[in-house]
Amino acid sequence: MRRIHRLARFETLETRCMLAIDWVNAVGANAFNSNGVFNSQEEAVAREIINRAIDDWEAVIQSFNYADNTLNDTYTLNINAGLIAGRGVTQNFQFSPLDNLPFSADITLDDNGTVQQADWNVWINHWGNTLTRVGV
Repeated sequence: MRRIHRLARFETLETRCMLAIDWVNAVGANAFNSNGVFNSQEEAVAREIINRAIDDWEAVIQSFNYADNTLNDTYTLNINAGLIAGRGVTQNFQFSPLDNLPFSADITLDDNGTVQQADWNVWINHWGNTLTRVGV
């Protein structure tokens, strides 16, 4: 009896990279809140808000469409809290030389939310958290 061998053939799929927003100072020596502006409860809530915002943006943005493949479809963030007026400041943008798209930035959040305390509370309540206070 003769056996017939057939090779399985599979269609090649396109190569894809996963989009990522990388919060580089979430932990470590220069971690978010290393300056101690939040107490532990406030820091936990602030981290929850930041992580939720990153998750939401990753769900909305399908690709950063960088021409530079070495950027791996990743946006890098340094996030800190400090004494500022308003909700926050974004600065130190870095742009890809190939397509002039931003791939990195530093964000400073207001340390106490005094000016927009109601806004901080709306964000927390909207996400169904039990804590309703971020700032002092």
